Amino acid sequence: RITGLPRSAITGPRKIAPLVKARWAVIRAARRTTDRTLSQIGRVLGGRDHSTIINGARRAETLIAADPEFARLCGLLEEGKGK
Repeated sequence: RITGLPRSAITGPRKIAPLVKARWAVIRAARRTTDRTLSQIGRVLGGRDHSTIINGARRAETLIAADPEFARLCGLLEEGKGK
């Protein structure tokens, strides 16, 4: 709900910018707020490989510094708003 995108779009195969950014934010939140392994997070996000999760987390960290709206989204996800 927080991203405004359906879960199926975030976990699906499409690679358009809004979906990819949402995935990165979800990856970052999952890494910071759960004890799930990279592989477990990848499975929840459409069967993605652990290396994809590592890359997404790194990209999220870089984007947070450059994009205040993305940083806000990450903060909301980590707080669990919209559950």
